[in-house]
Amino acid sequence: RIIDQRADALLTNHVARRASVAQGRAILSVMEKVKPGLDLQQYRQEIRDKQFHGHIAPLYGFVFRAMGVTSEQVRASFVFVLLRDMISAAIRLGYCGPIEAQRIQLALLEEVDQLLELYVQEQPVQVNPVQDIIQGMHDRLYSRLFTS
Repeated sequence: RIIDQRADALLTNHVARRASVAQGRAILSVMEKVKPGLDLQQYRQEIRDKQFHGHIAPLYGFVFRAMGVTSEQVRASFVFVLLRDMISAAIRLGYCGPIEAQRIQLALLEEVDQLLELYVQEQPVQVNPVQDIIQGMHDRLYSRLFTS
């Protein structure tokens, strides 16, 4: 619960906060349907009672812990998903094509262990405050690149 509170405090703009909570609640909803035997009702109830925000990072960890996945596997999975999403965004923005994206993803997968050592933190951290400020203006754009 503390990590969820810290994630909420760290996400200072409403766009990032809304996206994180939407993704967290989505993963909770999917896992409740895919693995109905998991004990996830507690998180759902705490979200309803507004005791828990439901940000993506802590819910990702909680859901996979409930499945018995090790911490190392959860971290590697989270980094893989982040890399995949960034590469997908690069394709949609026209920075690279699908074939080049596959090459990039394969090259990055070989470095996941190094990425984990360098960048994965035990606590949420802000790594780019300028991006946070710019992201907060997303709702005011006439044309949006992505829905969040």
